[in-house]
Amino acid sequence: MVANLKPAKRPELFIALAKRCISLKDTRFLMVGALVGQAIRNALLTQAGNLPNFHYAGAVPLEEVNRLLDSAHIFVNTSSANGEGFPNTFIQSWLRGVPVISFRLILIGC
Repeated sequence: MVANLKPAKRPELFIALAKRCISLKDTRFLMVGALVGQAIRNALLTQAGNLPNFHYAGAVPLEEVNRLLDSAHIFVNTSSANGEGFPNTFIQSWLRGVPVISFRLILIGC
């Protein structure tokens, strides 16, 4: 997950996914982006607890995001479709051949 982690990005869903996949050997979940607001940051990091398969990297420069995507196997998007445009991170992932899993519904041509 790569984003400014405001409520519309629903980072708690990413943490929940990491928890559900804790038994999958060699599976790691990396969350990248600035957590907007100290209360949100504290709540999310408390929710993540000490998950051995989860790491929060914080805000990183674009070049580092691209390097992380170069080594990713899957990109997960948990954003809601309300108030959000088309994610640039989809394009960044696809340019690197990284499949995208999205928790949002995108209707094209409707």
